[in-house]
Amino acid sequence: MRECKDIQIPVPWGHIAGKEWGHQNGEPWIALHGWLDNCGSFDKLLPYFPKTQRIIAIDLPGHGLSSHIQPGVTYHRLDALQYIRRVAIHFNLEKFSLIGHSMGGRMSLMYSVTHPEHVNRLVMLDAIKPVSRSMDSIVQRTRASVDDLLSIEKKLNTGKSSHYTYEMALKRLLEGSHQLHGQESITEESAKILLQRGLKKVSESDADTWEFTRDLRHRATSLYGYPQEVMRHISSEIKCPHLIIKAKQGNLYELSENVKEVLDIYKDSNPLFKKVEVEGNHHVHLNTPQNVWPHIEDFVGKTASM
Repeated sequence: MRECKDIQIPVPWGHIAGKEWGHQNGEPWIALHGWLDNCGSFDKLLPYFPKTQRIIAIDLPGHGLSSHIQPGVTYHRLDALQYIRRVAIHFNLEKFSLIGHSMGGRMSLMYSVTHPEHVNRLVMLDAIKPVSRSMDSIVQRTRASVDDLLSIEKKLNTGKSSHYTYEMALKRLLEGSHQLHGQESITEESAKILLQRGLKKVSESDADTWEFTRDLRHRATSLYGYPQEVMRHISSEIKCPHLIIKAKQGNLYELSENVKEVLDIYKDSNPLFKKVEVEGNHHVHLNTPQNVWPHIEDFVGKTASM
């Protein structure tokens, strides 16, 4: 595969940054990373793809080197549908495949349901479905999303950013990932890859003072989430070839019975669905891509003529 190149896609609030891997005339893919990560998440996996493939890996807005949305607005997970559409239009992609990790996998699933005519294949990495929300939690989460946003805005409006040495930032990323996804969810090497786009120097005169590039507003409670009843219907609408690669040591992030029910629906409603489990943690595609690639390679080979 040829070397990747940096890209920028203009959008009304600035730009979506990313990397383009593979041959410009290759079969197109769009790659979406997980929450608070960036497109560096795919740096170890995408070089395995043959040069007959073209992968456009983006930093979701408010992550990596992409622009933050305008002040006074909050992020919503379903906004990813317009991000995917904008990227596809920019590159004149009529049909493409989607590969997403964690949050990016769930976003990719939703696009496959809402815009099925655009999607050739769907690959989800350590993601099975968007998290179902109970009816009892919806009011509470809606209130929290408002209160969290205003609290974060108040902090941002002080103009004071949190600054770190590189080692402090690395430690913070590792501890945060382990707390959220389990111990050893990400290796130090993988964390350093994410920090290449996840940190920026505070000033050129200070060689070791850094701040995170991700938008603090992403930490506000998400409004996104459907009741399980809605997820049952959404799950039955995926008709394209669909591969889930689940890390054996990864978390489910919700009730296991919800996950099992949706997996059964995938199997019953889509003959082109396949799920495999691999050794590894939440960032398995970045920590040990050699565990992940053979399953993608087999999937791509078997669905090449579809």
